[in-house]
Amino acid sequence: MTGVVTGGDGRGDRSRRVVTGVRGDRGAAGRAAPVRLALDAARCDGHGICALRCPELVSLDRFGFASVDGAAIESAAVRRRALRAAAACPEGALAVVGSETPPAPLRPVGGSGTAES
Repeated sequence: MTGVVTGGDGRGDRSRRVVTGVRGDRGAAGRAAPVRLALDAARCDGHGICALRCPELVSLDRFGFASVDGAAIESAAVRRRALRAAAACPEGALAVVGSETPPAPLRPVGGSGTAES
């Protein structure tokens, strides 16, 4: 993630930093390449933070578990909200991935993702 760092007193004090502006890979037309929001439903614990951060793409069932609209995200504002939703998920159940990438399960935290006998 790239962006502009703001904060501090303007004299080099960066004790309070906020990163703003997200720039993804650029396509041939100079626009950001389309991405989509992916959900690993097995990791979702129903906190609901994602729906607060990105209500355009995330909906919750009656128990609070998320489901996402997997369509390509074209809007820069929705892309930023999707990135914030993925970053805010305490279980790591959300990821913003390239739209040309087929859906793949996310790896478990601390594991290699392979089963051993």
